[in-house]
Amino acid sequence: MDKSVARKNLEAMSCEDLDELVHEAKAEEAARINNSGHHVQVAYLIGDEIGEPVETNPQLKTYRICYRMECFVEAYDEDEAMEKYGDGEGDNREYVEFLSIEESRKEE
Repeated sequence: MDKSVARKNLEAMSCEDLDELVHEAKAEEAARINNSGHHVQVAYLIGDEIGEPVETNPQLKTYRICYRMECFVEAYDEDEAMEKYGDGEGDNREYVEFLSIEESRKEE
């Protein structure tokens, strides 16, 4: 619709009808902002640029994060050490180095 036609149509409406339209328009914006998360709400309230489009229903994803880990186990041989590690008997577990992160399919 042409802006001049829209303006004429709106100017012909009563204040009550215009009130209703303004409330509907702002309610949709408010819902979009509120459903977009805390950071978007804060940005809106302090006047920061929010950016478009705001995703209103983000999907939770599963990520696989890999670290190199070191752990010390007292044992007589490698087999015993692996068995103790698997039983959670290792001491001083330390995550030494971040290796990678990748999106993974959620197993059901």
